[in-house]
This record gives sequence, C-alpha cells and structure tokens, in this order.
Amino acid sequence: METGLHHYRKLFLRSSAPRKTLDRQSLPSPLQYLTERGLLKGKARGEWAAICCPVHKGGAEKNASLRVSQVDG
Repeated sequence: METGLHHYRKLFLRSSAPRKTLDRQSLPSPLQYLTERGLLKGKARGEWAAICCPVHKGGAEKNASLRVSQVDG
C-alpha cells in the first residue's frame, strides 16, 4: 500500500474533474468590495487599504489592524 505524498499525487493526477477558471473581470475591485460592505476604515493609501479584522474581537475592534491590497485583494 502506498502512503504519503506519492500516493496523494497519484490520486490527484487521476482526477478527471474539469478545472474551473475565475473570471476576474466579473468581480468588483477590492476597494469597491470593501466600501460596499462598510469594511473600509479611513482613506486607502497607495496600494493598501486598512480594515478592521473580522476575526479580532468578533469583528468589533476599534482600530483597523488588517491591510488589504487594492490591486489584487
């Protein structure tokens, strides 16, 4: 019986499921997405926007601690 990475690779490569591609043109820009959901805190500067982390304090933190790239989200 095969184990480990070699076994996983054989199973993965046998998969005949078609790969799906993401149509990035149909998605909103990261800045638009953050603004529409009320996540943006203050002004975005350069490539980065600051938001309150949804994990810290159950999303109720007062100061933004998470940075999100406006280029690729």
